[in-house]
Amino acid sequence: MLSRFEVLLCSLTLAPALCFSQPASKPSGEHETGNEAKAVILRLTHEALQSELQNDHAAMDRLFTDNYTHTHQSGVFQNKAEFMAMFVPGTQKYRVAEISEVQIRHFGTSAIVNGHENINDHHYLFSCFWVLERGKWRMAAWITSPALKKDSAPEQSK
Repeated sequence: MLSRFEVLLCSLTLAPALCFSQPASKPSGEHETGNEAKAVILRLTHEALQSELQNDHAAMDRLFTDNYTHTHQSGVFQNKAEFMAMFVPGTQKYRVAEISEVQIRHFGTSAIVNGHENINDHHYLFSCFWVLERGKWRMAAWITSPALKKDSAPEQSK
């Protein structure tokens, strides 16, 4: 037979565990597992690059959040309207827009994608940030930085 103290201790230990171990309800569209979400985010990242290759403003508008920002490797910072204005229908800004060595970290309603980017045979590093907005994944930011040469090691801070 358990003493009152043991019953109280058991109640104080199990009740929070039962209450806080329940999964939170997910917004509509977020029922995928981590791997499924990563696959969707990778597909959408490729779709965003294709929309830029094709100057497809409708696709860019659908894929980017309203407060999307783009930071170029040169340090130029643009909001969504400024970035999209660079892609004039009937012209071709990019011949090549590819990503490789992609890593995706999924955090439930957000994700970070890192990798290497090839834009018109210029190679960069990139990070982009996705958020689940009203049940749909949308890109919130893209940041590009110069890539180190493959044969040089990063400098160590002293």
